Amino acid sequence: MPLRLCGFVLFVAGFLSVPFPMLGFDAFVPAVRYAQLAAVLAVLRVEEGGGGVIDTLLVLLGGHAIAASLAVALGAWLATRLVLARLPSRLRDHVTVIAATLLVALASYGHAYTTPFHASSAHARLPELFR
Repeated sequence: MPLRLCGFVLFVAGFLSVPFPMLGFDAFVPAVRYAQLAAVLAVLRVEEGGGGVIDTLLVLLGGHAIAASLAVALGAWLATRLVLARLPSRLRDHVTVIAATLLVALASYGHAYTTPFHASSAHARLPELFR
């Protein structure tokens, strides 16, 4: 697997699973959740018109989605350049797949997320977060 693809796999796993804090709320959710909520608010703004709370939340969630995505991208780039680039190709492939699998598995089976945006529970695993 090329080095760039290794970095992309780590980015996607981190984007789906690494929790980030949200300013103003007691929340720790992955970047994909911020992006999802910002996209829903963007559609709502286009369809219903903007103003007030929708614009404020769109800026808040959009900013968090961008900042969390950049943090994940930086982490994936550093892991790729500092660790994976020094490994032989076959070992690099295995380490990448194992690291990505561990990230998603830990997010799926541990209660890593705290969110005020879920209807049934404030603490959730990855599959519960998108129910």
